[in-house]
Amino acid sequence: MSVNTFKIFLTTILLTLAFSGLTQQKDTSKVKKHNFYLFWGYNRSAYTKSDITMKADNYNYTLHNVVAHDRPSPFETKVYLNPAKLSIPQFNIRAGYQLNEKWWISGGYDHMKYVVDAYQNTTISGTIDSSASKLYAGTYDNTPLVLDDRDFLHFEHTDGLNFITIDAEYTSTLWQSKNTNFSFEHIAGGGAGFLYPRTDVTIFGIKNANIFNLAGMGVSLKSQLRVNLWNIVFIQAAGKVGGITMPRITTSGFNKDYAKQSFLFGEFYWVLGCKFGFGK
Repeated sequence: MSVNTFKIFLTTILLTLAFSGLTQQKDTSKVKKHNFYLFWGYNRSAYTKSDITMKADNYNYTLHNVVAHDRPSPFETKVYLNPAKLSIPQFNIRAGYQLNEKWWISGGYDHMKYVVDAYQNTTISGTIDSSASKLYAGTYDNTPLVLDDRDFLHFEHTDGLNFITIDAEYTSTLWQSKNTNFSFEHIAGGGAGFLYPRTDVTIFGIKNANIFNLAGMGVSLKSQLRVNLWNIVFIQAAGKVGGITMPRITTSGFNKDYAKQSFLFGEFYWVLGCKFGFGK
């Protein structure tokens, strides 16, 4: 995702949030004492370019303006409709609790995937010792480099780029049937949380440990359109934008070896969910 594309996407989200505040109608449904929702769905994501810094005892270098993409799983019923394999694709899971007529609080996570493009043209700054790689040993100052993922660096968060957040959500009813069984809502929200990726890294041809690690934090804004059916089941489509910074990504079994990067992201997802409540 280019910076200009991201700006357009962010502007669209913000305009949608503002428009929803002007067009909301009063929700005539009665709010129960304890209302909850739960949803599951799948996503596509895009990322801005990122500088990736790799550090260890025998190298310390930065790759500039690195391009990466997501990796969606091809649609197959044996994967997407198999309870044992539901977590293989890029998925979203979230549970929410209603605070009052308009406001909800929710917790969950987005299982995105982030894969650095192999053989892209980039530049490198820093040092690499011959004990790390005789082929790439040297000192670099914004030097052009073709990113070979076999003997230089293979880098991906595919199990995954796990963004775990607590969100606040404001609901506006855009339309509701007379019997209140069907409604169309807009949900605007935002949140913050932490990144818990499992990063697949091969450095100078050596595959390293693939370890879950607390790598950083992020913030996000989202705009969601929801169709409620009988006030029980809902279908929802959403867009989200945000920023992620990960100052310490584990790249091997040694704590002193790590990577760091920051980038913006855009995400689209669709979900199927249910609502349930207790009390009056």
